[in-house]
Amino acid sequence: MLFNFVLIPHHHSSLNFLGDLLEPIYLGLEELGHEVIRYSERFHFAPAANLFLEFFVDEVFVDTIFRMKKEHGDKFVFGVLCTEDPDDELVMSVYPNRRRNMERVLGIADFVWTLIPLFSYYEQICGRERVRLLPYGYCAAYRHRRIIMDPALRDIDVMLYGNENDYRKAVTDAVRRHGLTCITSDREGFPAFVTDDLLRRAKVVLDIRRGPQVKFMSRTRAHKAIHCGAAVIAELFDAGELEGMYRYTETCAYEDMAERCHSLINDGDFVERGLAHLREFEAETSMRENLRRAMDVPALARLGRGGA
Repeated sequence: MLFNFVLIPHHHSSLNFLGDLLEPIYLGLEELGHEVIRYSERFHFAPAANLFLEFFVDEVFVDTIFRMKKEHGDKFVFGVLCTEDPDDELVMSVYPNRRRNMERVLGIADFVWTLIPLFSYYEQICGRERVRLLPYGYCAAYRHRRIIMDPALRDIDVMLYGNENDYRKAVTDAVRRHGLTCITSDREGFPAFVTDDLLRRAKVVLDIRRGPQVKFMSRTRAHKAIHCGAAVIAELFDAGELEGMYRYTETCAYEDMAERCHSLINDGDFVERGLAHLREFEAETSMRENLRRAMDVPALARLGRGGA
């Protein structure tokens, strides 16, 4: 099967930070034997499946999807990958039409993959048979090829994976007061080769949510850092279905994160901890199998059988 990822609604500057979200999905689909077009500006017809990453702020683009579905029906198969909490005003309020357009498109989508377990919300729009949760799991091809095993070669004390807003800066400032070096990633600006290199050189990687109103852990940051062999200190706040990712991190409360960085680095076993979490993640999870389960929807089953 061909999976065609249509990313044209996304601004070019945002494509840099979509890699840690999309690359594991690309690689997992390829492990299952499928072909993947990673960046597309056009639609494909069956037996291809088109994938849209939720960001429906362009009314013309939304109208085009509706027109294509009306004119071509089952020959135009598409799914939506939903990554955000629809009730998160930090995200949705920036574009007043974003949630409205998303719900319109979901109503005619052939399938929906969601990273956040909001089944009742999506099922009300799409129906249960079309919605699947897509957890992140271990992917051999995503693992960094040159993980640093020697602690002496990890020359960055702490890396904040994400942009440094006010909520996160309170932690990074406290880290620096402990006398530790701390750098932050510019997710819009840094290409993957820069981010990958920083992650593998860090003694500790911080995973902090955008703000206290965020309810769900963002698994993509921890997922990327774990595959780079880094010890991840994750803010513990999500008690729902996403909390399983915490098993492969060093968790603590927001107010304790700076002290946890200091103690972990002082103990000197940050490499061993990072590698132990990576081994456990490899043994217990699989991106390939997670995608196999996510593909268990009628539209993709029909394509797999060669139907249009």
